[in-house]
Amino acid sequence: MGFRFLHTADWQLGKPFAGFEPDLSASLRAARLAMIDRIAGIAREEGVQHVLVAGDVWDQAMPSDRVLLQPIDLMAAASALEWWLLPGNHDPAGPESLWQRLITRGLPPNIHPVLEPTPVPMTDDVFLLPAPWASKRPGRDLTAAFDAMETPQGARRIGLAHGGVQGFGSDPDASYPIDPDRAEKAGLSYLALGDWHGTKKAGPRAWYPGTPEPDRFRNNDAGAVLLVEEGQEEAPRRIPTHSFLWEMHELSVERTMQPHDVVASLTEATWPAHQRLAQVELTGRVSLNQRRALDAIRQDLAARLAFLDWRDGALEIAMDEDQSITDHADPVIAETARRLAAMDDEEAKAALLLLDDLARAS
Repeated sequence: MGFRFLHTADWQLGKPFAGFEPDLSASLRAARLAMIDRIAGIAREEGVQHVLVAGDVWDQAMPSDRVLLQPIDLMAAASALEWWLLPGNHDPAGPESLWQRLITRGLPPNIHPVLEPTPVPMTDDVFLLPAPWASKRPGRDLTAAFDAMETPQGARRIGLAHGGVQGFGSDPDASYPIDPDRAEKAGLSYLALGDWHGTKKAGPRAWYPGTPEPDRFRNNDAGAVLLVEEGQEEAPRRIPTHSFLWEMHELSVERTMQPHDVVASLTEATWPAHQRLAQVELTGRVSLNQRRALDAIRQDLAARLAFLDWRDGALEIAMDEDQSITDHADPVIAETARRLAAMDDEEAKAALLLLDDLARAS
């Protein structure tokens, strides 16, 4: 059996989640902190001793003492594990960086910031080749230095880096794309990468694990760590770690459908509703009654889910098939309804629904 370890990245501890209500923002931040315990538990269950964090451990270069030190305490408590932490573009190393603050305070012996681009022994015959960010814009492929790094004859070499590969990942102005063949060129048995927030193969023996706790609406296999066996040709094993589920739904509605059938995937999910964030985009053509039913479903989901981003601006109201309000006995109501139905904007649709409710109540 080869050398085994966990590969993770992009924790972005302290991420503010400013676009959400304060209670949810606090819960999302707490989940990112709690994932350290989950990762430690996975490591113990799988019998591995080393955890490689490939950059962006923290979300910003100057976090508060609370944001900085609470994760250190959690990693220190998992004293049987060795944590290898790489500075990334969000938390680069430098003279006044968070890394220097940590070193000044003193770190537990099981926590290893890798701040210099020099080989570091993990075991007697396994060496870590790191590519730490010293600034937010290094302007070059930092992994190019791996090719010239010397390790003892027969030693196994594992690269640890952060950045985009061939056009995906980080801001291209911040760092040149990482060579996807770097593992081959530098004689690496594995290249552990960070920056891409989903699980993705980046080249021969090169992988992104994705962020262990998702932070955006994107179908990219986020929310996991990778269990790696060095020297094994098979893909690393992906192990879920997330506590919140971020989901995207694109739903097409037709006049013949029942609204509850359209959104069945939203109401029948097995994940706890209070830990689900959903983005729903509706398209199609509906009657006023269908639109009213969908609005009721939206209100119910908004009360149950942690967050709901409901987008129905492209949903058309089929007034040519539901003439009740445009044929209303009151000519003012009927004419107003016809004019609103002819408008193609969200305010007109909302006004039409309100007018229909008033007409029914009159």
